[in-house]
Amino acid sequence: NGDHRRPSDFAGRPIALFFGFTYCPDICPTTLLTLTAIQDQLAAEGKASDQLQILFVTVDPERDTPAQLNAYLSLFDTGVTGLTGTRTDIESALRHFGVYAEKTGDGDEYLFDHSAAVYLYRQDGRFKGTIVHNEPFEYMAEKIKAIL
Repeated sequence: NGDHRRPSDFAGRPIALFFGFTYCPDICPTTLLTLTAIQDQLAAEGKASDQLQILFVTVDPERDTPAQLNAYLSLFDTGVTGLTGTRTDIESALRHFGVYAEKTGDGDEYLFDHSAAVYLYRQDGRFKGTIVHNEPFEYMAEKIKAIL
């Protein structure tokens, strides 16, 4: 929605942090759907899954404006916070987290090859671990449960 966000805005609750882009044809929507399904399962088990903050940081700030992120993330049945910024801001975040992202293709039809890990943080801000793409659903759910 165009609000400036700081790390302190997310303090005090567990975080699942993911880097991607809204034009991603497969990994990004699959990851977001999986995280949503895990939240639903944990809620059904009586866990406080609504405490989990899912943060989606774009690797494509040129196309992923606040309006584009809002429209894309509204397609998922959970509260995902989309984060964008200047190219310089995004490059700094990529370096900080050690995320690989490389533009492929030319013109308006480009994509990004990018790291697909989900970074998990406890409510006290300490790093807990990662979820990797194609990891068994049960393992992912246990990892999320461990930070709630």
